[in-house]
Amino acid sequence: MANRFDPKQIHKLDNPKRKSLLPPEKVLEIIGLKEGETFLDVGAGIGFFTLPASMIVGVNGKVFAVDIQSEMLDELGKRIPANVNNIELIQSDETSLGAFNELSDKAVLCLVLHEIDKQEPFLKEIHDRLKAGGTLTVVEWLKKETEIGPPVEERMTNEEIESMMEKAGFTSFKSITFSDTFQVITGKSHESI
Repeated sequence: MANRFDPKQIHKLDNPKRKSLLPPEKVLEIIGLKEGETFLDVGAGIGFFTLPASMIVGVNGKVFAVDIQSEMLDELGKRIPANVNNIELIQSDETSLGAFNELSDKAVLCLVLHEIDKQEPFLKEIHDRLKAGGTLTVVEWLKKETEIGPPVEERMTNEEIESMMEKAGFTSFKSITFSDTFQVITGKSHESI
């Protein structure tokens, strides 16, 4: 099994250094998330993207916050303001994103892909949960030594990530480097016929 993030280290997910290196609002701007859209946050953790995405999609949009770790979803649940009704928390497992049927316009998989054992089937499931022409944005550590993050041997190159995404059905890749620490790769799902 891949090395999964330890929920006892939850404080690392919500610290100013991480937010300065990877500002969630800026990433959501790059993704192009808009009011009224449906957003799938895979590996939502404590809501790093879920909470700001909820504000962007507004009352006419929806955010599905998916995580395999119940401790993360419990913490995220505590962080959702009482007046916010557009976030649905979903417990996933090793083989499925969980029980929900609505398709999403956009999805993000942030600093999670390197923790997954069966990456291609996982990416395929995300692909199948997107509307025609929807996008998946994968944020991962650059495959080099950085001040924070997992060991280099657990990281992937841009080419490795795009290859996995392509095998899962994604096309039209766009990639950027962010804060000299992260790579942000966006791929498009199938087009409508």
